[in-house]
Amino acid sequence: MKRPVPHRNLKVALRPQERKARKRKILSTLMVFALGTALALSWSRLKESGSFIEASISRDIPAPKTVAVKGAPESLKTEILSLLDSQNIHSWKNKSSDVRRRFPFLESVHLRRDFFSQTLVYHVVLRQAIAVVIEDKDSSFLDDQGKLFKAPQELYQDPIPKILDAKMEPKALRRVAAFLKKISSLPLPSPIKSLRYQSPVNGWLLSLSDGTRIDWGNLKWTDDKVKRLNAVMADAKTYVKGNFFVDMRSFSNGKIFVKPDMAKTL
Repeated sequence: MKRPVPHRNLKVALRPQERKARKRKILSTLMVFALGTALALSWSRLKESGSFIEASISRDIPAPKTVAVKGAPESLKTEILSLLDSQNIHSWKNKSSDVRRRFPFLESVHLRRDFFSQTLVYHVVLRQAIAVVIEDKDSSFLDDQGKLFKAPQELYQDPIPKILDAKMEPKALRRVAAFLKKISSLPLPSPIKSLRYQSPVNGWLLSLSDGTRIDWGNLKWTDDKVKRLNAVMADAKTYVKGNFFVDMRSFSNGKIFVKPDMAKTL
């Protein structure tokens, strides 16, 4: 009978190269940890020093002598300046936020200090309006992101389309905004004067500035529709003078119907 072999702890001797590699790995790990700790402590002290320096500079720099508003019409400048009744340097950021809250039709408000003229300058940018949405005699502006906002009418003097009798959910507003952005870069016979949503089946009715009315249908195939519309309108105007009514609801079947239109435009 064989005698059991006693258990022994076996030690594996590493080669000198492997021992050096392991030591380097351990040393690298420790160095990375120490460096990270040092950077964290340094950043914390730097922030404290920066806050102290900023506070000291703010106390020492005199308040600006004048305040100016750029990028806004004169009527709006007067309103903004009346809001900015304080010229305290410590209230720069707070005042910028106040302007945005008071005038939601502003896209941005950037603040800059001109040390030579000792003027505090507010650079404002108006939100882009691509349509006027009219519902129950109440009007709002539609921006290029499909969001509604209120603003004085005189701020937007350029002619933009009217969306009539609009009762749309946010998703539908985003779709029509995307459509208007797309079609504004395409060569329509004339600019869109107004749009009216008819029904899920009939889609949109468009009125152009030249008097043309278009049963546009849904908002798909915009590029192709504009291309075919221009060709059809050029051909129709060689035979008939005056306004036209164009039915594009069967565009997906390759059909466009054109006839003289004696009705009033939208």
